[in-house]
Amino acid sequence: MSNIDELHIVESQTQDADSKTPTQDMPDNNAIRQSHRISYWIVTAILSTICGCFCFYKGIDKMMNYANGDYNKANAYVGGDAYNYIINSNYTTAYFILAATFFISALCMVIIHYLRRIGDDMSKMRSNTQR
Repeated sequence: MSNIDELHIVESQTQDADSKTPTQDMPDNNAIRQSHRISYWIVTAILSTICGCFCFYKGIDKMMNYANGDYNKANAYVGGDAYNYIINSNYTTAYFILAATFFISALCMVIIHYLRRIGDDMSKMRSNTQR
C-alpha cells in the first residue's frame, strides 16, 4: 500500500460525514501514476543520447586511432599516410556532427516533454476550476 493510499485512509477516518470528501482534496491515483509515467519523449531522448554517445566515440576513434603498418592497420584505407589522415578527418567531422545532432534532438525532446506536462497540468487546472 503506498503512502498516498495510507494518507487517503487516515484523512477519510478523521473527517466528518458532512464535510468534504478526501477525493475532492487529493488528486486521484490515476492522475498521480500518469504524472510519474515515463513519456514517449523521454524514451526517445534517452535513445538519442545513446546514439550521440556512440557517434562521439566513433569520431574520437577515427581521430586518435590510426596505424598503417604491415601487421597493424587501424583506420587505414589507402597507401599514403596523408590521404588516410584526410579521410579520417572527414569521418571524424561527420561523426561529431551526428553526435551534436543527436544531443540537440535529445535536449529538444526533453523540453517538449516538460512543455506537454505543463500544458496537461494547465488543462487539468482549467477543468477543475470549471466544476
